Amino acid sequence: SRSRSRDKPSQNISSICYSYNTKYLSINDLPYNLRVVIRHQVFWIIKRMPAQSQLKLDQIFSSQKDLVNNTIVSTVMSTLDLEMFPVSEAIMYDMIHHCHKHKHEEHLFKQQPIKRTNRSKTIEHLRAINDLLVRLFRNRELRPIKNSNRYHLPEVSKTDEENPSGKKKVVTKDLRWRSTTDTVGYYEKELSKPFLAPNWLVSGYEG
Repeated sequence: SRSRSRDKPSQNISSICYSYNTKYLSINDLPYNLRVVIRHQVFWIIKRMPAQSQLKLDQIFSSQKDLVNNTIVSTVMSTLDLEMFPVSEAIMYDMIHHCHKHKHEEHLFKQQPIKRTNRSKTIEHLRAINDLLVRLFRNRELRPIKNSNRYHLPEVSKTDEENPSGKKKVVTKDLRWRSTTDTVGYYEKELSKPFLAPNWLVSGYEG
């Protein structure tokens, strides 16, 4: 049927694939047309893998690397015609990575209304229990934090897999209270200067 023909990878690919003497090692080395055809073949294969072998869109790629390396890439390489598509495992890995990154970002975008609702409920709860930090804000200052997607709670922020430190990035905007909260007793102020600190750094310390 017509729907089935759309679902299957194109069979008319002989005009794109040629006889290559060497294997492509990097995705950047692939001619554009060949890259498109291989990508279509790869994800046609992945789509038919068992559910437990599929990447989860609500998880970052780096947390699923074992699944990618041990299952997905090996399955694709054993299924793909490597004589027609002389590509390396590194290319398969990059294609899967780029696709998941795009789908993961789409998933997070769709989750923004849910996060905004949860953030609003959290703020209302903190106001109800007379939280010390929330008391520093007026209602008009809390309103954009409750309603804008520019603000993200630390517990729902995602680890940036490109960040070597592996630390979580918390996206914030216009946080006037950053300097204010340093002065309301959340930590004990250091009164003596740091040991061996240079002169330009020690103004304002005692001793």
